[in-house]
Amino acid sequence: MLSSFRRTLRELRSNASGNATLLMAIGMPALIGASGLAVDTAQWYMWKRELQYAADQAALAGAWAKASSESSVQATYTTRARQEYNANVSKVVTFDATPSVSIANYNGGTNNSVVVSVSATKALPFSSFLTSDDMTVTVRSQASFNAGTSFSVCMLAVHPTADQAFKLGGSVTGSSTCGSGSLSNDPNAALKEAGNTSVPLGQLVAVGGIDQGFANNGTIHEDQQGLYDPYASLTTPSSSGSTNQTYVCPTYTGGGTTYNRDGYTRSTTSYRYYRGSNSNNWVEQTSYPNTGIGFLGGTITDVNFTDQAATAATTTGWQTATPTVAGTPFNAGGTGSNTVWRVPQTSTQDYNSNIDVIVTPGNDGIARPMPGIYTEINITCQTIFSPGIYFISGTLDFGQNQTVTGAGVMFVITSSAGATHINSNSNIDISGIAPTTLMTDYGYTATEAAKFGGMLFWDKESTSDFIMNGNATVKMDGALYMPSRNAKFNGNSTLSGKCIMIAAQTLTFLGNEELTNFCVPSNSSAMSIGGGTPTVKLVA
Repeated sequence: MLSSFRRTLRELRSNASGNATLLMAIGMPALIGASGLAVDTAQWYMWKRELQYAADQAALAGAWAKASSESSVQATYTTRARQEYNANVSKVVTFDATPSVSIANYNGGTNNSVVVSVSATKALPFSSFLTSDDMTVTVRSQASFNAGTSFSVCMLAVHPTADQAFKLGGSVTGSSTCGSGSLSNDPNAALKEAGNTSVPLGQLVAVGGIDQGFANNGTIHEDQQGLYDPYASLTTPSSSGSTNQTYVCPTYTGGGTTYNRDGYTRSTTSYRYYRGSNSNNWVEQTSYPNTGIGFLGGTITDVNFTDQAATAATTTGWQTATPTVAGTPFNAGGTGSNTVWRVPQTSTQDYNSNIDVIVTPGNDGIARPMPGIYTEINITCQTIFSPGIYFISGTLDFGQNQTVTGAGVMFVITSSAGATHINSNSNIDISGIAPTTLMTDYGYTATEAAKFGGMLFWDKESTSDFIMNGNATVKMDGALYMPSRNAKFNGNSTLSGKCIMIAAQTLTFLGNEELTNFCVPSNSSAMSIGGGTPTVKLVA
């Protein structure tokens, strides 16, 4: 039997076609398995590639949402990530899971990245035949974000290159924590001089460098990109439809009250008769028998009058009659002791039918200008501005030792020749225009009115320095925009009681200025000047 088996093997070994058949039979399972594994691997790789790309896009979308400066957008990061994921899957769309979106820490930061994880599960032809299990592919993507900082200030120097565009020194006091900014890219964009100037300023922001001495005043943010003038894009208010006006100080007059009357005067005359040779021995008579002399009756005469002067005590109706006055005796006839004398007796009485009270108004000497177009306003008396917009092509001078008030006003300087002067000993109490006035009286939309809300001085054209010094006492509640003027606050001027916000070419605070009232005015919001742009990147 053994010899027979050996003979068979020798025969197979010498038979070439038999060997090939045997080898094929032995190798076929391995060939089929390799082919099946290759097909499954290609399918698995395609799933993973599509899932990873969609997860990467989802993580980036979520990170951009979180980097937004708007909290309402930040809250949508999960929704935006899943939307972006769904927009980038096609092959696995019928068997993938809902992506998991979460916030994670990255590189020492806190909650500064978005992580997206997702899987897809499905049976593959070869692997499921061998294992009876579905194949699951899982991917993960992580994107970090850095939200762009948005700065707000109430004092802003807008010159793009000026050295010392924002300058603080002297003995400035108070506190103004609403922020200070400079758009200058100069290494000394903000300079602090020696002196007792430790006033809190909140944050100090500049495109260029900031004197490190400001570290005692607030938080320094220098070398910032993306800063801008928030008013630069606004169009100067139009004077179209406004009326030409002239500023005038009226003369003081006292005024008063007078009275006039209408009516008539009644004169009543009667007669008394006497008998005798003269007034020393005559006797009053009531009849004259046998003399032939007749008696005369009385007479009544009425004389009308109008607009006759009266007094506060004058009333309508009959007034008190005047005392009866005896006239000159008249010899009516007779001789000697029989002489008859006639003496007239007269009295008058007024009847008033109408009393007129005439009030003559005085003038208090106060100027009350109305909104409109002015060549200039040089204040020389107490002045009260009515609400609205004042378009001034020349000078707006608040005068010396004058009291000036006005609520809800905006002064628009319309030419480069114009200027605004606040002098020593000025006493000013004014507030910026209300959005409702801009909408109601000037046709602004709510959006436009909000941008100009609280604006007090719009002085885009003037180039002369704006100086406030001396003993000026100023109560301003509004924004001052003068991008071509250097604003200087010197001496002992006091901005008291309200809030002022200013954007000027350069800003200098020296002397004994008190900064407490540099704050956000009514009808306004702090000037938003931008900041660094958000950044997002894939990190895993």
